[in-house]
Amino acid sequence: MPKSWITALVIALALLSSDGRAQARIVAIGDSITESAAGQASYRYHLWKRFDAADQCADFVGPRSGVAAGLPAFVDFDQQHAGFTGFPAAWIGALAALGAIPMPVADVALVHVGTNDIVVPILLGQVPDLVSAEVGVQQIIATLRVGNPNVRILLAEILPIDAASPYLPNASRYVDDWNALFLPNLLALGTPASPIQLVDQHTGFVHPTHFRDAVHPNDLGEQMMADRWFAALTANNWVPTGIPCVATLAPGCSDAREREPAPRLALVNGATPVPGNSLMVRVSDIPPRSDAAALILGASEAGQPVTWSGCPIHPSCDVYFLQLPSSRGGDATFTVQLPTWTPPGLHLYVQAATMSLELANGTTSNGVQLMVF
Repeated sequence: MPKSWITALVIALALLSSDGRAQARIVAIGDSITESAAGQASYRYHLWKRFDAADQCADFVGPRSGVAAGLPAFVDFDQQHAGFTGFPAAWIGALAALGAIPMPVADVALVHVGTNDIVVPILLGQVPDLVSAEVGVQQIIATLRVGNPNVRILLAEILPIDAASPYLPNASRYVDDWNALFLPNLLALGTPASPIQLVDQHTGFVHPTHFRDAVHPNDLGEQMMADRWFAALTANNWVPTGIPCVATLAPGCSDAREREPAPRLALVNGATPVPGNSLMVRVSDIPPRSDAAALILGASEAGQPVTWSGCPIHPSCDVYFLQLPSSRGGDATFTVQLPTWTPPGLHLYVQAATMSLELANGTTSNGVQLMVF
């Protein structure tokens, strides 16, 4: 890879570090529709790719990463979220209020909840309690506002449940009640500082065309969800454009033999990118058992990444490799020499990866990746 490509990367990292809040921190909150499942892309993947294509600056945040019960269909996107498979809104809200679910500080929240407040009771032969679901969403909103009083909230009119499902009698009626009777009460909680807007994630979704079962969207349905979130965010101008952007990709990705904690990656504070000079990047929290750490700089204009030890790596990259001392663990600092010119229009990233060679069942690796548009 031409060294000139590194300039845009490190300058963008430095510009971001001077303010740290330029990009929109977005948390996707919900159940399995938000988290998605092994082999699925998730609507979050399609939404992040829409930001990428539009050069909009978004950083997905949340206490969870990936999808439930395995790997997503694609790994080259910011995978953090607050989707909890099987959880009703009443649970999510109560646990968030208690601090048992750590809600991140976010600028924007995408909230699609209520489905499990309907599905779980019906499967148990009980009557759905939508009043408790409404209280749960109130608690979610209050917890988000503790982290950021100016958080902006998109609240979904939830996806339809298959009316023909023999296991979920009358579920579609409760979906209609939730969307028509309860969401307006929650919409009224909006303030000038922290507005709430409804997003229609219901109309036009058809079983089985857009679903893989009675409840969960298939890839086409997930793309439709992404389109509607994206349209609402764009219409409100809630996601910045035209600024340097860094997003965490595949945090904690591993080769699955034995998971190591992921390192952290940051530009060294106070560094100033001057063409022709050097800049330092630090990899922190390197696991004690790691034998080596690498800083990988890469660029790609198109195409899917290849996979190295479970982490997405674009084929065009430079690797700066550091062998750790025998004590292992701790921090490692890499010095990057800046060229004097860089071409525009490239998608750049930097990844920190660690590797251990002494596990009984073979090597293991882990990493964290940042992408710069």
